[in-house]
Amino acid sequence: MLTVREHIVRDIRIGGENSLRDGLLTVAAEQILGLATHPVIRSLELHVARPGENVRIIRILDAIQPRAKEGDGVVFPGFLGPARVAAAGETHILSGCVLLTVSPLPRAQEALIDMAGPGAGICPLAKEHLLILEFTPVEGAPWGEYEAAIRLAALRIAAHVGGIARSAPPDRSLRVPPTSSAIGLPRVGYIYNIQAQGSFKDTFVYGRSARDILQTLISAGELLDGAVVSGNYGHPSLKNSTYAHLTNPIIRELLSRDGDDLAFGGIILKPEPVTLEGKELVAEYAANLASLLNWQGAIVTKEGGGNADTDLFLAAERCERRGVRAVLLMAELAGPDGRTPPLLGSPPEADALVSVGNYEEPVSVPSVERVIGGDSLRLADGPVAGPLTIPTAPIFGALSPVGIGSLRARAQ
Repeated sequence: MLTVREHIVRDIRIGGENSLRDGLLTVAAEQILGLATHPVIRSLELHVARPGENVRIIRILDAIQPRAKEGDGVVFPGFLGPARVAAAGETHILSGCVLLTVSPLPRAQEALIDMAGPGAGICPLAKEHLLILEFTPVEGAPWGEYEAAIRLAALRIAAHVGGIARSAPPDRSLRVPPTSSAIGLPRVGYIYNIQAQGSFKDTFVYGRSARDILQTLISAGELLDGAVVSGNYGHPSLKNSTYAHLTNPIIRELLSRDGDDLAFGGIILKPEPVTLEGKELVAEYAANLASLLNWQGAIVTKEGGGNADTDLFLAAERCERRGVRAVLLMAELAGPDGRTPPLLGSPPEADALVSVGNYEEPVSVPSVERVIGGDSLRLADGPVAGPLTIPTAPIFGALSPVGIGSLRARAQ
């Protein structure tokens, strides 16, 4: 069984000795910089952004919640240690604190966070205290090597920062059993689609690309210990950042209700292949697993844009045919005025959908005093710090398919 020790961070300070006291997290800059040494990384700058500050962050690649194991275990297995199943012992996590990786990267779609104003109201990470890691590559560095280097550096830093909490008393604790012991309640599981389209649109499971796996059963504790890491830089509002994998609200809700009004039937981790043949195979296999596990219901989420809709709908279709009722979460592509047909099509079996908002809904954000991450923005006609009217699409995590966002759509 995994025990999670949660420590709430209320502010971050760079400088001095590492400590966590009364919600104030202090990090020693030189130690963090030392964890980012690599031939293709030219420099790393550290910044802090707090909720309500008049700050805009651009060129965001990933977000990670810091955590560390007690004793000899490691978080992010497959990257920071052997690819062994975790989900046992004690894990310290820092809530209210998120690491952001920021850097130019080809094929990364433009992502931003405003820490104040209308943009902050729909960005889940604007409510967190952010420790921003702004990386710069060595000139001429191979982009694939650079992307892998900053991912590994960020995971090392997340584990280092998480380790600061080991000597502090937790604010609360949570026990996460490996399986449900509930009897006589409907079994409800989770089909968790993850991006698997190749370089810069990938997900890593125990350090291995999701392109190389067939769907598999995974426990909530494994996800909490960092078995799944994002390598996806497309669709900023829709993607599952590493933070989203680590804090997935659907999984936490199912855990909280296990033994009350449902039996949590487990998690099927399912890649999203690029071919229709591959999509049909994994949908069939996921539905078969759900049936073998005696699920009565399944929550299904996707990652990505229109291509991933096929994965979502095929999973629902195949589950329903086996008597497993499916509920889907997805964003709408309803046009700037909300009048465009919002879905790219759906089978009759997909009759229970929860909208997480409209991808194309325009948002007007005012000027900011400070910008972190660069001095240009393809979305902006004028200065990057100036007022913008943009679709919801680039606002990081705003339309999270796993529910970390706050947007909803309603019928009129």
